[in-house]
Amino acid sequence: MKSCTLLGALSLALMPAIHAADSGVRPVTLDECVQTAFRNNLQLQIVRYLPELAELNLTGSYGAYDPVFQGAYGADKNTRPGQSGIDQIKAPSNVNWSQDYGMGLNGLLPTGADYRLFGNLVAQRNKFAVGTNFLGDDVFGYQSIVPAQAGIQLTQPLLRDMWIDNARWAISLNKKTVLQEEQGLRSQLIITATEVQVAYYNLAAARQSVAVQKQAVELAERLLIENRKRVEVGALAPLEEKQAEAQVAGSRADLISAQQTYNVAQNTLKRLLTSDYAELADTIFEPSDTFKPQPYPFNRQESWSRGLTQRPDII
Repeated sequence: MKSCTLLGALSLALMPAIHAADSGVRPVTLDECVQTAFRNNLQLQIVRYLPELAELNLTGSYGAYDPVFQGAYGADKNTRPGQSGIDQIKAPSNVNWSQDYGMGLNGLLPTGADYRLFGNLVAQRNKFAVGTNFLGDDVFGYQSIVPAQAGIQLTQPLLRDMWIDNARWAISLNKKTVLQEEQGLRSQLIITATEVQVAYYNLAAARQSVAVQKQAVELAERLLIENRKRVEVGALAPLEEKQAEAQVAGSRADLISAQQTYNVAQNTLKRLLTSDYAELADTIFEPSDTFKPQPYPFNRQESWSRGLTQRPDII
């Protein structure tokens, strides 16, 4: 499970993360945001366990080839009493003891063959009368017999289950399930990282837009002050002052819109970084990465090829 181990190491890398104790203005890098999202994303926390569960199911499917050991024991005692009576001669009783031991080992091979190893041991002991002594007491004899047998039985079907059987089908299916869950985890990592990157870039752009709109408001207000002075001295028509006032109002409206976009971008990034919004409600993120656009040579055919060979859903 090399790929799953790599993904797990990626998602749990020991890099700086954003904690609930952070408050106020918080400079953050893109790596910090991505790693924090990897730790806190609920969907990712669920998907992370699926490859491990699939591995356990795959290991369990190999249990079809585990041998089964069987053992048995039995004991028996049989007493045949002697006969006596007025017209009969007294006969001593006979006693038979027997103990049975059995064991076996059987299982299934990957070729579809069934094997069975078995062994039996029967210990028999007989007590019987052989006569009387000079005192008239019965004299007994003993006989012991210990027969044993062992064997191996192997059954290999020639056509039935030649290509596939239940055990091999389950193993093949579970192997594909492991690969599927690994790609599912990889897909969720890609989705999470992409969403965080887009939110981070949007926040940086919104923050810059707010700064630009603030400068626009300052310039519009400065122009309005200058136009008012010119109108007072008669160097400018009153209409120019009204136009400057309208420009100030428009710049302030654009600033409010930019601030709203900035707040939405803040909330979007916070939603991706934590499952409890209250933890980061008082935190203001400021992207600290420097953005240096680099030209990227785009090739349509190469993009198609990479998409067909690297996308987790297609794999």
